[in-house]
Amino acid sequence: MYKVRVKRIFSAAHNICYEKGRGESRKKCEGLHGHNWEVQVCVESEELNKEGMVIDFRYLKKQVEKLIKELDHRYLNQILPFNPTSENIARYIFQRLKEKFARQRYRVSEVIVRESKDTEAEYKEGE
Repeated sequence: MYKVRVKRIFSAAHNICYEKGRGESRKKCEGLHGHNWEVQVCVESEELNKEGMVIDFRYLKKQVEKLIKELDHRYLNQILPFNPTSENIARYIFQRLKEKFARQRYRVSEVIVRESKDTEAEYKEGE
């Protein structure tokens, strides 16, 4: 199996909506705050194309950039239909790219979203 990865960054604000009574330590993230989110997309294939690639990096970057452009410099709670946690954003990006690449010989295998240098969430579908 061949795998390729691209990384892109976008900036956006959000706040996390918690269930009531979940503790004092979570209140910090309930307030409006922002991140420079790093999105890492992995695409895999069992075969290479005629040029010897899984997917052209430029094409993959372009597709990821189109998607995150919708999120860049936005307040995510206003534009996404879910609680904008890193986990949910990773799933959202995965599913959108999965739809985009549905008829290709390659597939999205995982998406990682980092909201800081030491926190990340990964989404991939079960085998």
